[in-house]
Amino acid sequence: MLGALWLNGPGLRWLGPLVARHFLAKAGLQGGLRIEGSLSGGLSVVDVDLHGAGTLANLTVERATPHYQWSRLVKGKLDGLSLEGVHTDLRLAAREKPEVEANAPFDLDQLIETLRRVRTHIVPLQLDLRRLSLTASRAGKPAFKLEPSRVAHAAGSDEITLDIGTFTDPNGHVWPGQTTHLTWAAEHVSLDSLDPLPGLGVRGLTAHLPTTGGPTLEALIHLDDAVLRLEATAGLATAKLDLLSGSVDLAKAAGSFGIELPASATVSALTLDAANLMPDPRAATGHVEFALETLTWQDWQVPHAVISSALEQDRATLTMRVQALGAPFLLDGELALDRGNHRFLLGDTHGSFHLTNVPAAIRDLAAHFAHADGVSHHRHRREFHPIDGESDNQPHHEPFQPRSRPAPHRCFVCFHFPVPPPSPS
Repeated sequence: MLGALWLNGPGLRWLGPLVARHFLAKAGLQGGLRIEGSLSGGLSVVDVDLHGAGTLANLTVERATPHYQWSRLVKGKLDGLSLEGVHTDLRLAAREKPEVEANAPFDLDQLIETLRRVRTHIVPLQLDLRRLSLTASRAGKPAFKLEPSRVAHAAGSDEITLDIGTFTDPNGHVWPGQTTHLTWAAEHVSLDSLDPLPGLGVRGLTAHLPTTGGPTLEALIHLDDAVLRLEATAGLATAKLDLLSGSVDLAKAAGSFGIELPASATVSALTLDAANLMPDPRAATGHVEFALETLTWQDWQVPHAVISSALEQDRATLTMRVQALGAPFLLDGELALDRGNHRFLLGDTHGSFHLTNVPAAIRDLAAHFAHADGVSHHRHRREFHPIDGESDNQPHHEPFQPRSRPAPHRCFVCFHFPVPPPSPS
């Protein structure tokens, strides 16, 4: 009886840290901790301070308190966990050039099954994890940092509250802190809101995970005054992105990500469709079409442009309808593709263009180049006709390698200048 009483309180507080240090040493960690309280009245692990020579450089915990009932504890089950003041320092390995190898297709069904299994362990628990922070370094330099955050969950609830602290990424950009709510139900996971950058927000991000049929995904993306809808269906094998309202200022949007564009433009319409994304994204096909307004670069301006492109199994196409140089300009191009052995082999290309209003184009060029100024003064002396052109490239059939020098090719360009009828004598 006295032994049980001793083990319940003083014995546990003395033996616990000794046993913990023994097993921590086997894991390559050094440090210590203290235990407060008793098994019968509730205990806490405090002043945890561990350090190691591997990925985990340091771990400190001010207080960890498990919540339990004896009837469940003897079966190895907890009712909940409270943490206070947890900080982790990670020491990341230096980046190495990855070896090129054939990767196995992503197993989406296995991921969904893992999520369902983890949920059965999380939902019954009461969780209150306060002041969680994380820093990481690589080669002695800061990699990323998460300021104190909180995770809260009521036992039996599908909702998890996330108070996310500011996050500093590897480029030194600071992402603002925010509070959001994650709903983790049996057949769907949703995030009510997420604002990673000023002007950029995600609303209603929901992944449907039915027990029969493939998963689907939906979300609304707010980019300044623009609203885009993202949908993925057919087991996430197909995806669609549409601009529902507003417009996107490209220069402003890029600036939010720390990118400075040399030109400015406004996207007034956007539709993107993708297919065959799963199980192997390298087999993807799709189509995108968008409209640009007031495309400006230095003192050049394109008032309006509509650009569309398609990626098929054996070819890629590009179509441009541009109002430039004071005249409509049309461009069509096609590139043959061979996707053998999971690589893109570039084949023959063919393109054509059509310039409708030649005098308007000449007048616009004259405003930019002084040496062409005299051309416009003679615009009434002859009649200009539309200009058409074609281009064919036949490259050697070598695999496309990024950053490599382009393969030599044979190029043929042809321009068509319709001859005006002779003027009456």
